[in-house]
Amino acid sequence: MKKTLVLVLLLSFVLCGCGKGNKTDKREESIDVFTYIGTLEEDMEQYIILGKYKGVAVEEVSVTDADVESYKAELKKKYSYYKPLDKEKVEVGDHVNISYTAYLNGVTFDGGSTTANLIVGDGDFEFPEVEQHLVGAKVGSTVSTNITVPSDYFSQGLRGKTLKLEITVKQIQEKDKTDANIDDAFVKEHFGLDSAKDFDAYAKKQLEKKAQDTMYTNAWKAALANCEIIKYPNDIVYRYVEEMYNHYKKEAAKYGAGVEIFIGTDAQSWRKEAIAYAEDYYKSEIAMYAILDKEIGREVSNEEYKSYLEKYAKEEGISAEKLEEKHGKDDIITSIYWDKVMEFIWKNRVIA
Repeated sequence: MKKTLVLVLLLSFVLCGCGKGNKTDKREESIDVFTYIGTLEEDMEQYIILGKYKGVAVEEVSVTDADVESYKAELKKKYSYYKPLDKEKVEVGDHVNISYTAYLNGVTFDGGSTTANLIVGDGDFEFPEVEQHLVGAKVGSTVSTNITVPSDYFSQGLRGKTLKLEITVKQIQEKDKTDANIDDAFVKEHFGLDSAKDFDAYAKKQLEKKAQDTMYTNAWKAALANCEIIKYPNDIVYRYVEEMYNHYKKEAAKYGAGVEIFIGTDAQSWRKEAIAYAEDYYKSEIAMYAILDKEIGREVSNEEYKSYLEKYAKEEGISAEKLEEKHGKDDIITSIYWDKVMEFIWKNRVIA
């Protein structure tokens, strides 16, 4: 299955920027291009025209009992019963049972290991780009790959982070006709609940959280659509694209292959789409810092830092100390900036 550019880019490592920039500025040669914008000690509004970001219209998203029932129906199909097939290698379209462990900076974390059933090539897996790496894998083998967690991922502490995934193909399966039953055993195994009687309330709460996240995201998208980029600082888009291209070229060379194998298209088409992706990515970064500087400021008090740190740690299921050790204070503060801006946009929205 041919992957879109976004999925290809999500496979990227967080590389250090060593591209075209000003060769007299060592910071520009070495700074991570993903975090470069936040290091600039200058007026962000020289790069962007901030349009209407206060009072953006957001459509209310509500959760009904029918939504809960639909969610349960999807779960029943997702966890349908399977039986193993006598097949050695994975092909596109196969039902596959896998187990995988995610590592951040070489260390796994709570919730980072699980099992899953997926259909290879349908793009419905949590990290769809992983599916292409399973094609050709043998039952019992382990495949390793790196992914960058999407910016809208449910766990804020992992957003934008690069994870190493080790995926073991447990079996290739044939789907049985029987869907799963949402009974006591099922909810305990998959959701840690004591009784199926608790599941409707649990499901509604999860759907409401997802709806809230959707409204937050839509508010930000509406604000961002009203902004206009004047210019990008110091060839940041060019540097990003070149580093990604050179990375894929080196990876392909390890296997004696051309870069087209890794980028999924010809170089000219890839660059065109990569530039558009990078421009969108950095527009969002610049807008966030511009609004932050205009409305909130970059000062984070000790009390604020501790409060957000505890919130992120709770979401990730680890202690505040471990989270700070794993992510680093700078990344945590960047997450705080994003939360503050998103909360500001949200508080100043209007309901469409």
